[in-house]
Amino acid sequence: MVPNHFLDGGVTGISLLFYEVKGWNLGILLILLNLPFIVLSYFKVGRHFALRSALTIILIALTMHFCPFSRAYS
Repeated sequence: MVPNHFLDGGVTGISLLFYEVKGWNLGILLILLNLPFIVLSYFKVGRHFALRSALTIILIALTMHFCPFSRAYS
């Protein structure tokens, strides 16, 4: 998404904006900005949902941190 100048919505979109404007680490931003939602889901939805969501967010953050961005070809 980043090399092709696509933006996403929600927390991912906010993280991409900070990455583009400030150069901050995208993976860390994804985790930090999602923390309040994980805590909220723990109390409102349940422990199982919050833990699975946290694991998914961590895996996405690690993937975006360690996998290089490539351009889409058309």
